[in-house]
Amino acid sequence: MVACFTNPNVVQAEEPTLVWADRNALEYCPDNTCERFESVIGVSKEELVDFGFLYLFFFGDYIYLEQWRKFGDHRKTATEILNKVEYSRFSGAYEVNKAKQILLHLSRGDRIRVIFIRYDEGEKAVSPISLNEVLIRKP
Repeated sequence: MVACFTNPNVVQAEEPTLVWADRNALEYCPDNTCERFESVIGVSKEELVDFGFLYLFFFGDYIYLEQWRKFGDHRKTATEILNKVEYSRFSGAYEVNKAKQILLHLSRGDRIRVIFIRYDEGEKAVSPISLNEVLIRKP
């Protein structure tokens, strides 16, 4: 998933799949719900992908993500993102702490927002997710 854009509309992470919903938004939709990562103009695709991957890997609550975290090279991908030169100023005794710092940095000033979407009986319900509340839940 690290800046893998073989198809410009899909960023493949085996499972889960983040889909480019539009120019500045990625969505992970495993069922009739989605987590949408929206960015303002000026945030690079690579930054948005990094954000989406780290968010899902370390903080995503979907049951489908439990198995995904355990298998494949996903831990390696998370570590590669955490160790990027542009994130070298962030540190932590644990990877999850560094991931928190990077997510807060990338989302500063509402540059990237997380939105929960639910499709129920043909209706679309949209509600913002507080990144701070999500990050507090995970020690």
